[in-house]
Amino acid sequence: MEVIQRKVFYSTVRIICGLFCLLSLQTLNAEPAASDVLHPQGLLWKLQKQGQPDSYLFGTIHMSDDRVLRLVDVVDDSIIKSDVFAMEVLLDKAGQQSLTQSTFFSSGELLQDYIDDVMLDQINIIMSQYYGIRPEVVNQMRPWAVMATISSPPPESNKTVLDVELQNLANENQRTVIGLETVEEQMQVLSGMKLSEQLWLLTKTVEDFNATMPMWERLVDSYLRRDLQALVKEQESMMDDSTTIDDRFMEKLLDKRNVVMAKRMMAIMKNNSLFAAIGALHLPGKKGVLHLLEKAGYQVSPVY
Repeated sequence: MEVIQRKVFYSTVRIICGLFCLLSLQTLNAEPAASDVLHPQGLLWKLQKQGQPDSYLFGTIHMSDDRVLRLVDVVDDSIIKSDVFAMEVLLDKAGQQSLTQSTFFSSGELLQDYIDDVMLDQINIIMSQYYGIRPEVVNQMRPWAVMATISSPPPESNKTVLDVELQNLANENQRTVIGLETVEEQMQVLSGMKLSEQLWLLTKTVEDFNATMPMWERLVDSYLRRDLQALVKEQESMMDDSTTIDDRFMEKLLDKRNVVMAKRMMAIMKNNSLFAAIGALHLPGKKGVLHLLEKAGYQVSPVY
């Protein structure tokens, strides 16, 4: 069960970070077009404010692709010379327990109680073939947890995602390592949705699954080119105008969390040099973390 918990956890982290959702980017809807996105280029940014030590913000992509993992060498010096390393969430023992409670039904329900056999078969094929999760386990998972898993790129065996590699580097260099959010806070974004909304999002994700497979390569290519604007454009191409469910979801997923993470970063940076690693799509836009920091008096400048 612990292996399944970790598979679900890292898949959930990936979708919560907002890089691979098959939904609209509500956080950037206020901007007329992708070409107008604030801070369109750059992954590593220096954060400066008078009277405070320099800090860094790095936009991650939550994948284990070898080309992505090489970026550890790009940011290692910035991590080493910082006092504190912060990522979106840390999975400790208490977090694992919270994750299990949120991910799986607790009152005897099953996924098959809420979806038809045809959809369940499609889900089981995807979850088994691409994510290595057996049908009997899938049937115990809440709709949002299945959706979160399928909305992330299939994992590569025996490899960790970029965020974890960065955390490992910080630990090796004895830096203080913290999470900007708790597991409970992240899980609430998804588990707090109405069941009907979870089912709508799950159905959409399954229906779009085959079409999204080529998207992973395009996203990696854009990311390696440090092109946040292209990532935004890719997401905007997946917008669904037929409902407001995805709009409400993305507001919670990105906008509100951007505010929380920016505030917690600023509290740390008052007295410590910080290296923060968060999903790349949290960075750009009028509601992105970079602009929130600018409005708070920080100078943000791209380093890489």
